[in-house]
Amino acid sequence: MKKKGSIVTIGVFDGVHLGHRVIIRKAIEEAKRYGLTVHILSIIYPFDYYRENFRGLIITPSERLEKLEDLGIDLITFLDLVEIKDMHPEDFVKNILLKLVQAVKVIVGHDFKFGKDKKGDINFLRFLGNKHGFSVREIPPIYHKNVRISSTLIRELISCGRVEEARELLGEPYFISGVVIEGRKFGRKLGFPTINIKRPQERLVVPKNGVYIVRVKISDGYFPGVMNIGMTPTISDDYRLKYEIHLLDFNGDLYNKKVTVQLLKFLREEEKFRSIDELKEKIKEDVDKAREYFLLNGNNVGEVQEIEVQTDSDRSRWYIVER
Repeated sequence: MKKKGSIVTIGVFDGVHLGHRVIIRKAIEEAKRYGLTVHILSIIYPFDYYRENFRGLIITPSERLEKLEDLGIDLITFLDLVEIKDMHPEDFVKNILLKLVQAVKVIVGHDFKFGKDKKGDINFLRFLGNKHGFSVREIPPIYHKNVRISSTLIRELISCGRVEEARELLGEPYFISGVVIEGRKFGRKLGFPTINIKRPQERLVVPKNGVYIVRVKISDGYFPGVMNIGMTPTISDDYRLKYEIHLLDFNGDLYNKKVTVQLLKFLREEEKFRSIDELKEKIKEDVDKAREYFLLNGNNVGEVQEIEVQTDSDRSRWYIVER
């Protein structure tokens, strides 16, 4: 039976990347040691979400919740930044950490800020912890291959088409999801039928326009494919962004069904071809490259990485290594 009180960690957790997983793993270890509950406080949207130049969330809050639950978290509470941003730091501690989640220990990153105008930092949190009876553990910067892991960097990589690098920091392929909608059916005429997906209305990061090798989850199975993100300028004057996927080995009706698409490799920029025949030839080349990719890598390329953590000599950084 678990004791009263919880090990708490606080953040946005957008993408639930490798750095987040390390913090969560430490929280779970602490909770098991003392017989306590793990409680994650996930801020729905980061401060940058409300700025015009924000690239977008990596995944939706509902997808974030699913990933956190998959990690074995006992309790997850979403906090609305609008409701907490003007709280005095001590009010945040009293109303959220003590009253709401009964914190015994708080585990946060070294750059954690809280309260009105971000006046609360890790040192002030320790001061308040001593005052109100909870301890604080600071997690140093977490690196992978000498790159500091952050959701901001991952968003930038995705928007530049660098999905293989994003995958290394996420610990699994970056994915998009959406509902299959009816398209123009032009792909069928070319010999490469496609499914068209409509993404959620959340403000999500948009991958670079172009062609990607993808793996698509449909119900309980995965299917290889190629996806074009862009305006399809060769065949259309409709400049709305489209997500069109040609599945290599699938037959079936997917209209109105939800699919998840893992972006594995960026192949090329979107182009406007001089003729339909030239477009068909290029698509055939894309499909051949995708088949070769899966032949070399197998269909398990989307599995979550198993990781370990190492520290440098003065413990000021943690490094993630793959098992």
